[in-house]
Amino acid sequence: MPDGAPGTHVVVVFRHGVSVLLLDDAGFVYLTDEFHYGVGRNTLEVVSGGMEPGEDPLATAQREAVEELGITAREWIDLGWFDALTTWSTRPPGCTWRGD
Repeated sequence: MPDGAPGTHVVVVFRHGVSVLLLDDAGFVYLTDEFHYGVGRNTLEVVSGGMEPGEDPLATAQREAVEELGITAREWIDLGWFDALTTWSTRPPGCTWRGD
């Protein structure tokens, strides 16, 4: 700890994943409503999921949209990337992100 006292720190290693903001022609956004044990309640969120080995981000986004909401899209726009949980997570060994 900053004051020199002992402490515990946990690091979680995630595989690559995507989050998808689905927007229709009328400007409606589609979210999922799912129970998560970490917070003990349902949460409203964008479609998200982990990439399978060798799967590219667009293919993952398309698969997750169909799996979670049954939605396909005619246009996909890459909004960028980010490290979502940098205070308690790390990249898988050998993993690099765009921009590295």
